[in-house]
Amino acid sequence: MELRDADLVLRPPRPDDVDAIVAACNDDEIARFIPLMPSPYERSDAERWLRRCKQVWAHGSAYPFVIAVATADRLLGAIELRPGDGSVGYWVDASARGRGVATRALRLVCEWHAERPLHLVTHPDNAGSQRVAEKAGFHRAGLQPHEPHFRDGTAEAIRFELD
Repeated sequence: MELRDADLVLRPPRPDDVDAIVAACNDDEIARFIPLMPSPYERSDAERWLRRCKQVWAHGSAYPFVIAVATADRLLGAIELRPGDGSVGYWVDASARGRGVATRALRLVCEWHAERPLHLVTHPDNAGSQRVAEKAGFHRAGLQPHEPHFRDGTAEAIRFELD
């Protein structure tokens, strides 16, 4: 399963992505805004994530995609849709931020999965992720409790919805 636009390919993660995943996820901003992301992020964390990805794809309980450059298959991030609760989550490598990568990936996933509603949550200080959500057509629905709390102790997230 692949989703594409002119610049990006979204595809299931592969074992040869491990090094790029480890490098990308050892980023303070990712750890700050994704509380369950291990920090520091080790090779064993990426390998565990790959095993989980294979399982959830097989069961259809979640659809994790790697976001890559279409022409070079260079990893830029990841995005996951969980159809059971309609939630979406994503992260983008620091080198790819501010270039529309997350917005295009989110649009591709939302076009592919037509079932609505969908939602995502962001840390209140994550203005970049909030812009991504809004540019992809999500609307701000308000604050909601967030468990687990973010690493800085923040216990609420901003919820975005796509109807």
